[in-house]
Amino acid sequence: MRVVFYVAEIIFQFVLLLFVVLIPSRVEGEESALVLGLLMELSGDFAPNGDDCRHGYEVAQANYLHDGYAGKHRLRLVFADSRGDGRTAMSEFRRLLDGERAVAVISNRSAVVMALNPLSRREGVALLGIAGHSDFVRQNPNAVRFFPSASQETDALVSLAISEGARRFAMITAQDEWNVSLSTEFSRHVLAKGGRVVFDQQVSPSEADFYSLIARLKQKDPDIIYVNLGISQTGEVMRRIREQGMRQQIMSTFWAGKREAISLAGKSAAEGVIFVEPNLQREKFLASLQSLYGNQHASAVTYSCYAAAAAAIQAIAQLPDGEVTKTALNAALAQTNEVSLLDEQLLMRGREASFQLEYKTVHEGAVVVREGVLQLPNHVRSLALSEFE
Repeated sequence: MRVVFYVAEIIFQFVLLLFVVLIPSRVEGEESALVLGLLMELSGDFAPNGDDCRHGYEVAQANYLHDGYAGKHRLRLVFADSRGDGRTAMSEFRRLLDGERAVAVISNRSAVVMALNPLSRREGVALLGIAGHSDFVRQNPNAVRFFPSASQETDALVSLAISEGARRFAMITAQDEWNVSLSTEFSRHVLAKGGRVVFDQQVSPSEADFYSLIARLKQKDPDIIYVNLGISQTGEVMRRIREQGMRQQIMSTFWAGKREAISLAGKSAAEGVIFVEPNLQREKFLASLQSLYGNQHASAVTYSCYAAAAAAIQAIAQLPDGEVTKTALNAALAQTNEVSLLDEQLLMRGREASFQLEYKTVHEGAVVVREGVLQLPNHVRSLALSEFE
């Protein structure tokens, strides 16, 4: 009996020793993993935008992380919810840095990343932004842009309009960091190219009644109407413009191509709206989306979030063995000249990605690459022909 008890005691001590030795090593391994923070709108009014972004992150994760490793560095992706709100995002950013010890954070929407910019600069942590705000990279040496800048996007739209004879422009703008930045650049390009802004109205992001605004807009008789609003507002305003008998060409942001905006506008009102976004006809990227989600739905945000996550993973993979510091990762990102994506080598210049932009339009309720001429009044069309003959 004593022998049995003695053997049992030995076994117990051996198991206890294994527990003491092995369990801490497992926890130590988890703690040694690097963390990449992914901050997007998982809830709230902009949740559809956040879903697009999350899909992009997960395409990058599936293709560039190998058994949880970026090169020789174990890497964990941690998702956080900004709700599309700067204050909420700042709280989540602090949690990612202090609680998760993130070595870099990727986030989207200008209202969010511009709120995070001072924190990123002070903490010395890389902030990869899917944001077009003109000041994003200029104000923060740790900022890296993965979205067309406000100047690039609006220059493309205004150049197209001017080339086809438009001279009188109207703008309706949401009081949001990104939208205001876009309209500022849009107006600047209009004036620089010889056009005039005949109507310029900012509205609250929560505004829902546009009847009187459209009535005042109609009196100005513009050639081009730039609808620069939130997703639901864009759909509502396009519908109101057509209901009040206006047939001028509408230009907008990529949000005009969102299913929610098209549904609110109705197919006929959304027909022909023009916007620009990166070329999304990328065979391998779309095939990866198909394998993960059973469809190939993608927006500019999907592709931009995918590119940003791929860039961060590749920068980490290139770092030497040993502890990865925020300073080392910042330097690696700043020195990145191109990012290897599934279908292209994405060029980087001055901490900004150089996307190939395309003109898009809505045709019969679907987003397609734009072809044909603008919807301009006959007198404007005649002016354009005479100027360029």
